Amino acid sequence: VHQRAVQVFFSVTFALSCTMFELIIFEILGVLANSSRLLTWRVSLYAMLVLLICLIPLYFFYSLTRVIRIGLFFSFCSF
Repeated sequence: VHQRAVQVFFSVTFALSCTMFELIIFEILGVLANSSRLLTWRVSLYAMLVLLICLIPLYFFYSLTRVIRIGLFFSFCSF
């Protein structure tokens, strides 16, 4: 993947997923205080939701319109 933003989105999504999995394991083992696990869970969940519902689709449509705009530019330049 050549676009830096796609790499960042993948890395952040993967890191948040690992954090949430880690929190499930911590819940089973009883590691950390309940309040800190809950706070970390909420922050991770809201960050994941914002990323998956807002940022990734927004970037997808941005890159799609950019490709269409570049394609239209080259089609007008060929005449």
